[in-house]
Amino acid sequence: MDKNTTVISVASGKGGVGKSNFSLNLSLSIAEQGKPTALFDADLSLGNASLLIGSNPQKTILNLIEDDVTINDIIFKSKRYENFFLIPAGTGITKLTNLTDKDKTILTNKINEFKSKIEFLIIDTAAGASDEVVHFIAMSDILIVVIIPEITSIKDAYGLLKILKEKGIVKKTYIVINKAKSKTQVINIFDKFEETVKKFLEIDVELLGPIPYNIKIPEAVNNQTPILYYEPEGSTSALFRQFANLLINNKIASKDMVSFLSKLFLSNNTKEDQPKKEESDDIHLDNCLLSTIEQNIEKILEGVNHIQKTFKINLRRDNISKSKQDYFSDFQVGHELIFVEKDSYFVSSKILGWDFGNYIFVKINNNLLNLLENLSHITARYSYQDKLIEFKTHLLHKPTDFDEIVIFSYPKRYTETSLRGSKRYSVNLSSIMMVNNNASKCKMIDLNLNGALIESEIPLSIGDILKLSFVLPDGKLIENIICKVKNIRNSNRYGVSFETISPLALKRLNDFLDAYDKITAGKGSLIETKKTSGNFENISPMDLVQV
Repeated sequence: MDKNTTVISVASGKGGVGKSNFSLNLSLSIAEQGKPTALFDADLSLGNASLLIGSNPQKTILNLIEDDVTINDIIFKSKRYENFFLIPAGTGITKLTNLTDKDKTILTNKINEFKSKIEFLIIDTAAGASDEVVHFIAMSDILIVVIIPEITSIKDAYGLLKILKEKGIVKKTYIVINKAKSKTQVINIFDKFEETVKKFLEIDVELLGPIPYNIKIPEAVNNQTPILYYEPEGSTSALFRQFANLLINNKIASKDMVSFLSKLFLSNNTKEDQPKKEESDDIHLDNCLLSTIEQNIEKILEGVNHIQKTFKINLRRDNISKSKQDYFSDFQVGHELIFVEKDSYFVSSKILGWDFGNYIFVKINNNLLNLLENLSHITARYSYQDKLIEFKTHLLHKPTDFDEIVIFSYPKRYTETSLRGSKRYSVNLSSIMMVNNNASKCKMIDLNLNGALIESEIPLSIGDILKLSFVLPDGKLIENIICKVKNIRNSNRYGVSFETISPLALKRLNDFLDAYDKITAGKGSLIETKKTSGNFENISPMDLVQV
């Protein structure tokens, strides 16, 4: 890279530590100080920097590699964010998960072409230590590793540095401790981490600083607004500006963070609370005694912090317990979500994952793209344990032609409708269906006196009228029941109500169900009911990952 461009990679061994959020706000903080800064979303196939800032890129890294375009053609820039440029990644694009050496060379060369326009390039790498992550870190002048106070995060961060060391890649490395709870916690974690990497890897690391837990950060994420702009006068924004200033002026001093941490975590203390300095020269305390007092105070603070942490955890559990009464919590990956427009036109798509209370994302298909073209809010339906869940949802991220997933708001309020007025009976009957005077085969999954669940290769819509004919297991013929499609379970399963049934057919059906009850002792099924349903055959392992 150009000697006038400082390249900073932000990495983490473990995902979910707030790395992308940190990268975005750090980039904006540097740009805010008049330094042209680009954020390169290098989580190439699952990037979310665009989502965090509320942008909808039409072109991404994939176009940079495959098409004859420059970074200028794909960058996002806005008058709101002066001196800031975003180089967006793809979302759910399989090819970007495994770049060839040629792809890496193209990408690196095009980034180099852009260097003259910026003073800082922040690279938000993917979690872990893939070849792509190592490649981007090797391009950098500075490495920032984000960890959280969890043993898995600390262990994986150490693993990342170990892999880099084995490959001969040693950079100026700073540590950021996100979601920190106290000064004591920050110092203890960093001191132990610093000692470990120094002893076993012979690597020097320095503490850039902590980011204390802030309930406003999830709010900012859900509003697609960086915390720097969501809460510009808040302590978190002040921290990011301090980080930016330290990096711009290349002044990092880990040990000097102690006094700063005291102010940050104990800011509620008044001047009257602080011990007064003794002016008498006659009082001299032994250094060992001072050390012992300090250690005892640290233990007391740790105890208080533990009590406070326990209290907050219990309080959070109570809040979650209450919130679950409002939020629907029984989605299953791979099941169908049905999107309905005016109760007449519907499109189905598979659920790929969710973040409880925040968002749910589904697989994109052409029909869904067409439906969403002029809509931002829509009605969705989900079949669950013989019930129909209906809720209003809205787009959190406008999909593009390059996306393979679409993200909707998570349902907080919903209506629940029973799909059966009476007990259902599991059957597996071949049936004949007449729709618009055209006959086709279908399968009856279960039935009762009021309706049935059928499986049909012929697409049906809510409100369609059809005729069903079938032979019961006892050999009795039931024919020409007039049915109405009431709901759509999956893409090829439909709940129908019996609108008109002849007296003879009704008697035969009733006699069969009575006999069925006697055989099954009233359980309504001859086989053990499966706890889950849905077709998982065409779902890849990547589709089954929850956010």
